[in-house]
Amino acid sequence: EFIAHKYMSEIKHSYQCDIFIPILNLIIEIDGDYWHGNKNNPRYQVLNDYQRKRIEIDMIRTNELIEKGYKVLRLWESDIYKMKLRDLRKKL
Repeated sequence: EFIAHKYMSEIKHSYQCDIFIPILNLIIEIDGDYWHGNKNNPRYQVLNDYQRKRIEIDMIRTNELIEKGYKVLRLWESDIYKMKLRDLRKKL
């Protein structure tokens, strides 16, 4: 069982997470390569101001969630396209 787009109000920088799995206390974030500044993608080696800010706020939110006892799994869009089910299971 999972909840899509659950509002995470328990942290200072509240937001809607992508996926929340209550039984695992796990938040899964699907980060778009452009929007979240994936420097591993050759297209985004030089980041703009928006991307740099997203990286910063993503890190802040991840740390706040972990401090509250959540597990956080962040997946890059480009990795998901190549991922097999067994790869996701390993990450979980």
